Amino acid sequence: MTASAGLDVTTGDLDVLAGDLNITGAGTLTGDLTISTGDLNMTAGAINAQDIEVAGALSVGGESQPVAPAQNTQHIRAGSIQLLSGGTAETDIDIEAVVTTDTWETIGPTGSGADNIWATMDQIPDEARGIIVSIEYGYSPTGSGGCSLDMFAHNADEGSGGGTGVSNRIIKDVLNSGNVNGDSKTNVHPFVIIPIGAAKDFLVYWTSSLADTISIDLEYRGFVTD
Repeated sequence: MTASAGLDVTTGDLDVLAGDLNITGAGTLTGDLTISTGDLNMTAGAINAQDIEVAGALSVGGESQPVAPAQNTQHIRAGSIQLLSGGTAETDIDIEAVVTTDTWETIGPTGSGADNIWATMDQIPDEARGIIVSIEYGYSPTGSGGCSLDMFAHNADEGSGGGTGVSNRIIKDVLNSGNVNGDSKTNVHPFVIIPIGAAKDFLVYWTSSLADTISIDLEYRGFVTD
């Protein structure tokens, strides 16, 4: 479909079930826009659509524009964020069981080549830039001198050179002196965004001091796109 002298849809919706939509004159879209297959190319005019769904590429004024992926099953979409909807079974990964302490290792979806495969990440679209997780962890001291637990994570494309600085820290927890073996500490960080790389993978590193009975679970909550 081509509109060379402009296209105005001021009320109602515009649906293109097949093919591309090309607008070379000044056009304005203010209803909902859905293109089931094909691209939207608009060299002039404006898009003020309430809801845009384009299966292919979106270009406005010659500039490529990000297109939000369709809402995933059992997710709720809010702009660039999709959250796992309530009532859905949790899928987690036990970090202390699969990642060697004091070692940077990658976690990613099937086929990513990551050190540790987390199959629940398979549902994350290619447009995603971050994974949303909650972190549930616990530990106890080996003696009475206090103990600590730290964890770091960042985009796998940056490599392990990202380091263990505060900008990458997602856990820092301390039990002060005076606690004894048998005491324990548990905590939950309910909403943490970890940047992911082109292969939808990320790096993690965890370390502890004088700690025992350690558990660190990442629980999937959703993802973030452009």
